[in-house]
Amino acid sequence: MSMKQLILLLVLLFFMEQVARAAVSNTIMIDMKLPVYNVKEGGAVGNGIVNDTNAIQGTLDQAAKTGGTVYFPLGRYLVDTIQVKGNNLKLMGNSAVLLSNHPKYEVSFGADVVRKRSLVNTDLSKQTVLTHIPYERDIRKGQKFLEIPGTVDIDVIQENDLVMVTTEKGDTWAPSYKHGSLRYITSIDRKKRTIHLDSGIETNLRARKENQANDDVKLFIYRPLQNFHMEGLTFELKENGRQNGVFLDFVKNANIQNVRLIGKGQNLTGISISGFDIEISNVYTEGFLSDEMEIGYGVNVAGHHIKVHDSMFINGKHAISGADRRYRNKDFEYYRNTVIDPQSAALEAHGTGENIRIHHNTILDIGKSFVGCGIWVRGKHYQIYENTIMGAATRVPGSSCGIKILESAIGDITISNNRVTDVAYGFMTDLWKEPEAAINVVDNTFINAETGMLLIKLHNAEISANKIAANQNGIVAIGGNNISIANNDIFYERSFGMILQHDPKEPSVTKGIAIKKNKFTPGRFANNIIRIQKGYDDVTISENIFNTVFSTQPFLIINVKQAINLRRATILDNQVISNFYVPITLKSAGLGAFYQLGKASCIKVWSHSPIFRKTL
Repeated sequence: MSMKQLILLLVLLFFMEQVARAAVSNTIMIDMKLPVYNVKEGGAVGNGIVNDTNAIQGTLDQAAKTGGTVYFPLGRYLVDTIQVKGNNLKLMGNSAVLLSNHPKYEVSFGADVVRKRSLVNTDLSKQTVLTHIPYERDIRKGQKFLEIPGTVDIDVIQENDLVMVTTEKGDTWAPSYKHGSLRYITSIDRKKRTIHLDSGIETNLRARKENQANDDVKLFIYRPLQNFHMEGLTFELKENGRQNGVFLDFVKNANIQNVRLIGKGQNLTGISISGFDIEISNVYTEGFLSDEMEIGYGVNVAGHHIKVHDSMFINGKHAISGADRRYRNKDFEYYRNTVIDPQSAALEAHGTGENIRIHHNTILDIGKSFVGCGIWVRGKHYQIYENTIMGAATRVPGSSCGIKILESAIGDITISNNRVTDVAYGFMTDLWKEPEAAINVVDNTFINAETGMLLIKLHNAEISANKIAANQNGIVAIGGNNISIANNDIFYERSFGMILQHDPKEPSVTKGIAIKKNKFTPGRFANNIIRIQKGYDDVTISENIFNTVFSTQPFLIINVKQAINLRRATILDNQVISNFYVPITLKSAGLGAFYQLGKASCIKVWSHSPIFRKTL
């Protein structure tokens, strides 16, 4: 089956499942305990010509007083922006389409822009309880209460209100990732002027004090949209209109399912939602691109306890994007999604993300129309596993990749049992600082990549039990410390099996690289198996198997010609399998390095045997 046939089959199966789910939901999912409000009974026409905004808004406002289901019968409803108000609301359609009446917009940025260009949104001014309140007490990490200043009317605050603590304190390596918090209020002690939170503040923050350095802490309190449900609607935006489908800020307990969002080219976001306890499933988005890197998301989520699953995304800058830069975001899960031909990263999360699981997703046609990437993450406490990532048969020029960890990925990240094929880089890192905890890349398969792994400034990592089949390099490491590369099966057609390359931006010497128990198999046109350049010291190469039986010419097994900083090297108990002379297996530039290697008895390794095994 060709890639095109596979994609068509996946799309067909997805829509068949949506039709089945819609048939069930339209018969049993209306909650008869609450009123049902029919938008056509409220005056909506649904012919795609008459502007139905006022009629639908009137129906929504009526439903907001009691809660209930706002029902959209079969039809095409031309709308500007309709606002969701009140709690316990369900927007439900029966093959209903909301058709954008917005004009086409020019390039612009910011949440306010996205909100105004949406077909469905919330009114932030009505949600805002308190804003920009200076906080004048130090906050300790883990603190679960806040004292409300005496200048504020505490009686306007209610339980379940959301509290956003903002600060100018950010990551030193990425200042735009702030150390704020988003929490909700569980109880209020009005006499003590104290609000109690569902969970602790994530970091220490210094209070605003005169003539002292502080973290510029402020409080914002919002009344959330609670118990919101949307199902069975289709949103159609204008082609290249830079418009938005759904924008819901500060919600608590939301479920969106069986919704289609058609962006048609340059458009902003299908669904943008933030808050607590959010689930998005069986959603289809297409055409949310941004050539100017404006936004371009199928689904954009922020907050805590969020799931996005069993959905399909075609031609978006990002299929799913997670985390608000203003505060820490926790407990996301992306699973069983299908993404086709992403413009940038199919699945991604910002550096403010924590406790994120990305698993059992299928990402296809990377690099077909754009230089795309499968999974792209920053932050900490990630588990990325059992994903299938496939590049296009014919790719546009550029550095497409399967899985990428970058910027402020600060550790405790496990990448396991993923399968990546037909991309420029199977796995790559580009870190701005040394991680605080380990990064583990284990039991993955990277097939038909130009380079199996590109490890830029990777620290404190275990690379083990991976299978690599690369057209060029097996593994390229640039800088980084304390890396174990063990038990990998590495085939490479050209260039190098493993190259430790100098980072010109990093003057310090890289130390603590262990290359153990790997099997290296160079192809017919391969070069050195292991090459060490300047900038590396304390390298161990042991118990590896170097299988050169496919090679057509002699070459260096281990080349340390440019390793001018190499003073400590342990090279022992390696095996060479060859079918021709191996005239030189080790080469060194400096006497210091030469003698250190010599003590390990690594110099004289060659044989006249047609096929032989030899221990280095």
